[in-house]
Formats: sequence, structure tokens, C-alpha cells
Amino acid sequence: MKYTALKIDMDYCSDPIWVSEDGICFANGSLCEFEDLLSKPLLHGLELYRSMWGKSLWSKYLAFDEDFAWPGKDLVSDCIDELQIALAAKLKEELPHVKVLYGTVDKCGKFVNIEISSECPKGISHTLVG
Repeated sequence: MKYTALKIDMDYCSDPIWVSEDGICFANGSLCEFEDLLSKPLLHGLELYRSMWGKSLWSKYLAFDEDFAWPGKDLVSDCIDELQIALAAKLKEELPHVKVLYGTVDKCGKFVNIEISSECPKGISHTLVG
């Protein structure tokens, strides 16, 4: 594999895995590219993450440019956030030689990447990455 870093994140019409050869600039990857590298449970989880993320933001009744509260919105958002972290940890477990990150928004509203540390294979160690 030519990538030195992978990131779990979502954007409209994307796959949930982002790839980088330098660990700084990321491009949207394809889950198909990882079918021979990752376990089926992890691939299923990534596909579930993509589906949940998309359905939480738009449907027949909610356009992607609308933002209104719906019953359970916070619960679903929290579940998606936790799933993202769990998927990043599993990805690090399966590909320990690769830098693994996930994207999130910090308390100031700034987008940041959080690195999954290999020092805690059973847990998650948060490290802010520029």
C-alpha cells in the first residue's frame, strides 16, 4: 500500500476513507480499494457509517441545505461520532504501520484531525494534528 496515512471522515458523496501519501494532504479514497486489505466487519462498519451520516443529513423530507431539529437528532449525531472513532481505532488495529486519523470539530468550531495512537491499542489516545 502506497499510503502513509488514512483518515475516517465524511463529506457529501464521498467514501468514508481518505488517503494520503504524505500524511498532510488527503484525497477521498474508495472502499473497493481496501477490500483485500481490511476485514469484512470493518468494511461493513465503514459502509454503515457512510449510510448513517448521509441519512442523518438529508432525506425525502430534509434537504441537505436545511438544518432543523428532528426527534433523536442529537442521539444519532452522537452515535455517528462514536462510530467514527471506533472505526478509526479498528483501522489502526488492522493497519498498525499506517498513521490513522479521524476528522472532527473542536470546541472553537475549528476542523481538526485527531490521530489514533498505537501506544494504546485497546483504547484511544487523542492527539491534535495541525
